[in-house]
Amino acid sequence: FGLRKEVRDAIVHLDRKTVLYPAGAFLVSHDTETHQQKLTVLQKPNPPTAMAVSFRRQYLAVCLAGAAQDPSGNYIRTEGELPSVSIYDIKTHPMRRVRSLVCGDVASQEYVAATFSADERVVGVQGGGPDWTLVLFVIEKSKVLSIFRLGDSPGLLSVSSIAFHPEDSGVLAVVGRKALRFLRLHDKLLKAYGYQAGLQHMCCSLVWADHYTLLVGTEEGTILLMEEGELKTTIVIEDPDNKTGKAQQSGPATRSPSKSGRGSQEDPSAADEVGGSAPRHRRVTCFAMFNNSFACACGPDKIFLFQRSDNIHEFYLQRHRLLVCVPSPASLVSGRGQHTVTSLSADSSGSYLVLTTHTGQIFTNVIPSLDDSQVASSVFRPLHTQHHSGAVVSADVCFWKPFCATVARDRSFLLWDYDQHLLLLQHTFKEDLYCVALHPTGFHTAVAFTDSLRLYHVMMDTLSGYYEVRVRRCSSCKFSSGGQFLAAADGSVVAVVHTVALKRHLTLKGHAGKILGVAWHPSDLQVFATAADGGVLGWDVATGSLAFQLQTSHGCTYSHSYLSLDNKGAVMAGSAAHLVEVTGGQLMQEESVEDLSAVGVGAVKTLLAVGTSFGSMAFSRVPRSFASGPLKPTPAHAARVVAICVTRDEGCLLTCGEDGSIVVWMVEELPPDAPGGLV
Repeated sequence: FGLRKEVRDAIVHLDRKTVLYPAGAFLVSHDTETHQQKLTVLQKPNPPTAMAVSFRRQYLAVCLAGAAQDPSGNYIRTEGELPSVSIYDIKTHPMRRVRSLVCGDVASQEYVAATFSADERVVGVQGGGPDWTLVLFVIEKSKVLSIFRLGDSPGLLSVSSIAFHPEDSGVLAVVGRKALRFLRLHDKLLKAYGYQAGLQHMCCSLVWADHYTLLVGTEEGTILLMEEGELKTTIVIEDPDNKTGKAQQSGPATRSPSKSGRGSQEDPSAADEVGGSAPRHRRVTCFAMFNNSFACACGPDKIFLFQRSDNIHEFYLQRHRLLVCVPSPASLVSGRGQHTVTSLSADSSGSYLVLTTHTGQIFTNVIPSLDDSQVASSVFRPLHTQHHSGAVVSADVCFWKPFCATVARDRSFLLWDYDQHLLLLQHTFKEDLYCVALHPTGFHTAVAFTDSLRLYHVMMDTLSGYYEVRVRRCSSCKFSSGGQFLAAADGSVVAVVHTVALKRHLTLKGHAGKILGVAWHPSDLQVFATAADGGVLGWDVATGSLAFQLQTSHGCTYSHSYLSLDNKGAVMAGSAAHLVEVTGGQLMQEESVEDLSAVGVGAVKTLLAVGTSFGSMAFSRVPRSFASGPLKPTPAHAARVVAICVTRDEGCLLTCGEDGSIVVWMVEELPPDAPGGLV
């Protein structure tokens, strides 16, 4: 579950019912009917920046940045690393990478857009600033065909999108802020031709409507219609909710819209009068062509459908307006909406639209008949489920039901059914969230806020609060196996709450530093805690006395408790630099590791799962003395792994990352001769 929302053109149709999008460390092929997914691992750790699919849907181009990202999302620049383009053959099963294209003449660390030629022999990629270099590659030979530096053009601010002509492989268009250029390839050289007033337009997106018509979306909420390289008219999108858009439709050069829903159209002489007076959130961000018609995203939460007119003087008629979601009262007042559409795709039959938003959501809707005056369904629905739009900060699983609860920096609480792969409940708070714990029955949950830890009943479609504990910025909390107790980190002490009597039962002391992790013995007789001072402590819940105390060489930022093979309480804890194994109050093993951020243990199946700061997972045996060799990383997330949850039957493993993605892993038995690393 998730989406890499920073990727340009992040969703494409592979066939009528299959869409592909990047999520975590994978390319996800999602069946829109059965919701089954096939995952293709991105071969490099470098983050993807743009995608494109060829005209006949034979190849997929994935642009990768020339540097990996650190846990905070910044590029780690290494001398000699260049941005690259990975070409995948879509028709093979499984989908495989066939080419990796690199050009050494690009100063930027990333490509911002990509496009295929009509014959699928050439792929064009647009480099970022400061040089804004356009590169054409011959796919079969893995060689550079031509280079054109748009950064040399005076007045250019940025380039956002490129597109090859649908029939002529030697012609392509480039648009951006103060950029609108037509380029023709001749003797391996790209030369500009046609329209010369591109510096007057703040363009965002483009699409070829046919072999002679190009549609260009602008930041002012207008569409420039170009024919044969020249501007023919400007279409002003009519939005009844936006008064600014209506004002732009007036003037002597503008035809008045009729009752049939025509978009206002202007002649070229009036196009320059449409300046930057419209608000920036009215920009036309993307297009999708279908059945000689097109859809475009203009402004927040809105998709507009246009149909080709039989009258050659009217070009296109505006037919319907679709909403990404039902607008909230706050969005109606501000006009900013909830979602900005970043990519749009229509299936080959022109029946469905699929889109992605800047909040990391994926929506779909049926394309209504453009000849009907009424729309059966004007609001999009999630393709599968909604996702977190911010980094996940905590997660927990239920013992008695296949439920998993997650909270994120977007202040949302999501309850998942990991068996059916469904989102059961979504609740948004007005305060920052720090951690979550799920009751073994699945009927209650504890959520930590800035000033308190609150207990909620899990209702059908919402959460209902019933008790509050004064614990500030709780970093970790956990219900006992029976659910009668809740342990919560309260600074350097552990607060144990009796969830039946609804009172604070114990306050356990012993740590000198801030407690970062709490866990329960499977029998509920002991509670464990790890802290930044490196201490691992255990208390007897019946008496409140200290059962054991260990001091490690480094602070412990994560922990996981389990029952060892000899029926003793065990704790696996550690930090980014070390991993500690404690069994029965005795330090069994302490080893040096690199960049670990989370841990999960399946005791019966002797599975140890650890997550790293770079988003990868590593699997081994527990205890670690049973394992052979070092931990082997496996791609999983695009950012730091923050939580690993092992289900009670140990049939599933759930991992959550700071990229907002959630990955569900199936756990299978290992043969006796299997190595320590598991992929």
